[in-house]
Amino acid sequence: MFDIHVHTAPDVVDRYGDDHAILRLYEQAGFSGCVLKSHYDTTTGRARAASPGLRLQVFGALALNQHAGGLNPAAVAAALATGARVIWMPTADAHTQQAAGLPRLCCS
Repeated sequence: MFDIHVHTAPDVVDRYGDDHAILRLYEQAGFSGCVLKSHYDTTTGRARAASPGLRLQVFGALALNQHAGGLNPAAVAAALATGARVIWMPTADAHTQQAAGLPRLCCS
């Protein structure tokens, strides 16, 4: 199995565990790999730092929220150049997040 949507700490909201703890659980559960996701931080460096010694592939990603400048081709190019495998359209800063009463860090 491969999970493309794994939230870990550190994050702006509480998470079940940090990168290392969650990745160990994924490995113990028999996953072949996963993609770390954060709404406010690229996870490429975290994926690389947390994966040595594990038997699963761990990839990073980028969500195009306010912190990345929204739909920002330069942020996408930088994320891909550092190893990101997934680029998400805006998530937490999308207008649908506000309409649903879910948390946002930006105001526009």
